[in-house]
Amino acid sequence: MDEHNGKYLPLDSSFLDETGSTVTLRDIIDRPTLLLPVYFHCPNSCALNLSHLTDAVNRSSFTPGKDFNLIALSFNDQDDPTKAQAAKENYLPRLPDTFPKESWKFLTGSKEDILALTSSIGYRFDQRKDGTFVHPRPWSRLLLTA
Repeated sequence: MDEHNGKYLPLDSSFLDETGSTVTLRDIIDRPTLLLPVYFHCPNSCALNLSHLTDAVNRSSFTPGKDFNLIALSFNDQDDPTKAQAAKENYLPRLPDTFPKESWKFLTGSKEDILALTSSIGYRFDQRKDGTFVHPRPWSRLLLTA
């Protein structure tokens, strides 16, 4: 991971959310947003990171949807909205019933748009021949501002 303080996000990058709708970052980042780069079938730390994120939201005194939003971005360009929806359905039950579901987007996208976003935040990853990824734990890259 590389420091990119002061660098802007590619707000016009286009992704598919968990419903299959096309969204740009500009469409969905309208307040402070926590961005968690993961891939949805990671055999290692991604599931743990998503679980830790739900724990942090549960302990927060801030109100999701009002004070902040969440994005889980798959950096695997083979992930699709069906996998994103399955991941969302796995983690939403860990949050209170009052959690606004629209405040947490699970995004998939093209290799180009994924690289534009991950590069802008200094997040690097590499795909192995077996289809898994070598990637850092992204906790130091979570907070983005609108």
